[in-house]
Amino acid sequence: MEQIISTVTAWPIILQGALGSGLFAIASYVFQKLYSYTSRHITIINKEHRRSRLRNDLGRCIVLTTYKEEPEKAGFLMVSLVYTAIEDISKALLMLVFGAIVSSFIPIFEYVGYVMAVYYLIQALDSVRSWDNEKEPATEIERIEKELNDLNA
Repeated sequence: MEQIISTVTAWPIILQGALGSGLFAIASYVFQKLYSYTSRHITIINKEHRRSRLRNDLGRCIVLTTYKEEPEKAGFLMVSLVYTAIEDISKALLMLVFGAIVSSFIPIFEYVGYVMAVYYLIQALDSVRSWDNEKEPATEIERIEKELNDLNA
């Protein structure tokens, strides 16, 4: 491990930056996919969280199917998805502040704040993620609406 670090530190700064950016992009992609997968399979336990994620997916599908015919509706839905992401980012910042304040009394809470902040940041990323190309948005709308009706019943 030390040999890898010494080799990388010998590289020019621009290559080090490119490597760091690439590693961050890969980690971001992996965490986003991991969160999406676990969110679909574990949120059965928490119905409200599942409803929230389904509403985000429904909004994304409607945007993709109506952005040419109804750009105002698509724009409104995109703004609502961004606001959902901003809400999650705010929660992440609150967790960081909470962890910093409580860590002066109980040191382990600093790390709890970090973990919760990462969770909310990944949730925010999921709110504005791109669409999976293998699924057709029009058919997904029907499936999501049916699942939302089943959850509300």
